[in-house]
Amino acid sequence: MEYLREELDLTGSLGLDFVNTMIPYRTGPVDLLGHPDALIWWLEQSAPWPVRALAPSDLPGLRLLTLEARRLRKALVATLEAVAAGAASVPASAAATVNRALGVAPAVHRLTGFELDVYFARTHPLALLTPIALSALDLALTTRPDRLRACAADDCQRWFVDTSKGGRRRWCSMERCGNRAKAFRYRSRHT
Repeated sequence: MEYLREELDLTGSLGLDFVNTMIPYRTGPVDLLGHPDALIWWLEQSAPWPVRALAPSDLPGLRLLTLEARRLRKALVATLEAVAAGAASVPASAAATVNRALGVAPAVHRLTGFELDVYFARTHPLALLTPIALSALDLALTTRPDRLRACAADDCQRWFVDTSKGGRRRWCSMERCGNRAKAFRYRSRHT
């Protein structure tokens, strides 16, 4: 998985990075939620907490976590699509999946000095997904809908927040998807 480190393109938003775990790669898309080892590797790269200590240690627990992570990603993508489209609400099936992830680990708040820390009780193997779901929902509910976009590249499934001045950004990354699209258009015109 180390060969994908450059392709991760971590944004600092745990929820957005989670939604973008289908990595476009030169040999085809790589699903970082396709196998328990890949999920744990992604969590170790992205999560601000000690993943190995919180992840299930048994194979059935890891498989359940991976299956639920894929379900959560699908629900969060549906949520982002609904927000970006200006829909009145999130699809019911997506809301149910997100609510399941939110319900497995109750948040514990603790004031330390002038810092408010949030901890999630490890009551269930899916507790690792709770802060991810919260981060994605925070992004979806606080970002202007017209600035929340899916990459325009055909082979890319990434989402991004358009922070450009004119609000016309089309690609998750100009270096990756934008340059490929420009090169393809150039070759098409000159063949």
